[in-house]
Amino acid sequence: MHSVRGSRVPRAFAAAIAAGLIWFCFSTATTTAWGLDVHRAITRRAIAGLPVGLRTFYASRASFIVEHAVDPDLWRVVGLKGDRGDEDPNHFLDIDGLDEAHPFRGVPREWDAFVARYGAEKANRMGRLPWRVEEIYKLLVARFQDVARNPGGYAAENAVFLSAVIGHYVEDAHVPFHATINYDGQVTNQRGIHARFESDLIMRNLPGLRLA
Repeated sequence: MHSVRGSRVPRAFAAAIAAGLIWFCFSTATTTAWGLDVHRAITRRAIAGLPVGLRTFYASRASFIVEHAVDPDLWRVVGLKGDRGDEDPNHFLDIDGLDEAHPFRGVPREWDAFVARYGAEKANRMGRLPWRVEEIYKLLVARFQDVARNPGGYAAENAVFLSAVIGHYVEDAHVPFHATINYDGQVTNQRGIHARFESDLIMRNLPGLRLA
């Protein structure tokens, strides 16, 4: 734990989660994020795939991280709100609803510019996922920096919790249905495809899935 420095740990952790999630998508072919059990499975696999140094830090805390990887979805259930409003928009960015030409290069990358371009109501209705990831990432970096300064404090536990949280949002960012206004096939009379893609198919095939 004394060797943790700066932002290297959270960046590597987020990248590992993303890699694990992409593998799940290509291996398998409710309108909430990945099913809760799928979030847990992805997070567990991501921890197992970390480089040795990081894996040592996270392995003993894996059970906690895996269980709390679903917390952001539970915050939606109980209606918790952050500084920017309701939790729901933190889980998606319906980029095709912004009336921008494909491949959406006109979409601002900064939150304030995003709001200025589309207005607060539309910005929040279309989603805040990239900026939520950025928000949690900055908190995670700060907690690891606290660990380096004061190894005996609570920063490590806070970093572990934030690792679970950022894992959830990074996983959501790799769900194709979290990037479109037709997120459950409701526009094309295909309702139910969301849960089928991100929960049913994976849980049905999970026992036979293997990391490449």
